Amino acid sequence: MFNCSGTNGTTLPPFIIFKGKGVQARWTSDKSYPGTLYAVSNNGWMEETLFYNWLNTMFVDYINALRKERNMEQQKVVLLFDGHCSHSSLRIVQLAIQNNIILVRFTSHLTDRLQPLDKCVFGPLKTAWNRLLIQFGKDMIGKGAGHLTKGMFSEMLGKLWSNAMNPSNIISGFSTTGLFLFDKYKFPVNEFDPVDLEEYLKCKANEDSNDPTVSTIEQPNNIQHNSLDMHAYEVNNNQCFEQSFTAAVVEDQISLEPSTSSDNISIGGSNLKEKSNQISWLTWETLKGYKVVENIVVEQLVDDIDDVVYHSSEDDCNDNSLDLSIEEVIYNTPIWSQIKPEVFLLVDFIGGNRKKQHFKYVCLVKRVDEDDGDILVQGLKKYNEIGTDFYIVENDLSDITVEMILAMLPTPTEHQKNRKTIYTFPGYINVNEK
Repeated sequence: MFNCSGTNGTTLPPFIIFKGKGVQARWTSDKSYPGTLYAVSNNGWMEETLFYNWLNTMFVDYINALRKERNMEQQKVVLLFDGHCSHSSLRIVQLAIQNNIILVRFTSHLTDRLQPLDKCVFGPLKTAWNRLLIQFGKDMIGKGAGHLTKGMFSEMLGKLWSNAMNPSNIISGFSTTGLFLFDKYKFPVNEFDPVDLEEYLKCKANEDSNDPTVSTIEQPNNIQHNSLDMHAYEVNNNQCFEQSFTAAVVEDQISLEPSTSSDNISIGGSNLKEKSNQISWLTWETLKGYKVVENIVVEQLVDDIDDVVYHSSEDDCNDNSLDLSIEEVIYNTPIWSQIKPEVFLLVDFIGGNRKKQHFKYVCLVKRVDEDDGDILVQGLKKYNEIGTDFYIVENDLSDITVEMILAMLPTPTEHQKNRKTIYTFPGYINVNEK
């Protein structure tokens, strides 16, 4: 499941992604939510092609219809999204440039704090979905196995979407995360890691000292979040309409059905414009100065795409900018005699509620039992968004078999960054972490 919602409670039709080779007519339903998009992929996961097609087919059409309706063809739009690798590619950035879209990526490892839909929308949505499934099971008693077909899923999701995507919950999501209305003091200083905060402030001070237009605003020590001076945030309809950018949020973390990507994409239901309610307006300047989110979008475009400037992410000094010129790492076929301690592997783990979901992790071999074939490995997690840098997760030890090994990886370089040992591979690794 894939969803995009706006700051005033507007939500676009759902994007349903099935596992398969092509979208079949029986998987869709004329009772699905109007404008529902369908797509397939080989593994049931979101990929770059699907996100690009969604952006080009649904989001761009939607905002262009909105611009035309308001006679604001040059209106810029802010699109907030998580850091999944499928959301970042050169052609996605180019498409955004061509359509006056500002791409803003949430800072890594803070989705529980910053993603509005995770905070207030997906929980109630899943609860309502579970109720539908229970009722479906009751209705199917005595009628067979009670198997939920893809067509039934599309129809049930249509009923769910109309009722469970509550505008007030969406608005609360943006408010709770401090994104809109924008609240710079949403997260007190004492919640940040002292060492990382000190490094960030040093970098920020250096940036500000070189920019005469920036004025430093210190957070008051005695601020009370429940009694903020809200006059600074008062916005009336006329003021909102005059703002520079539009805000929306895109996320793909609803686990009602596996998500994926492919060139196979189709649209069902009525015209999007029927559902194109007003999206609230959000000033880009409020986001730009406070490092609440990470933006990977164009600050300046002269004549060449090489002029695209990316801003750093979570630590602001990590230099985790997305380098689109980096190629995928070379995967080597696993050979038992070469699997030894200190060798890096790409390992397939099966998990999820039904133990059918596949996850791909980078692992470091710690011990090999030559007699029974067991291999003890230590798990690593992605440190940067593109997937070239990884760090060891302490106490994450697993016993695996050779059948679980997808590939042997080249030896990475090793260096220290922010008190972590970082392993940098000569290309990005296509992992699928929880």
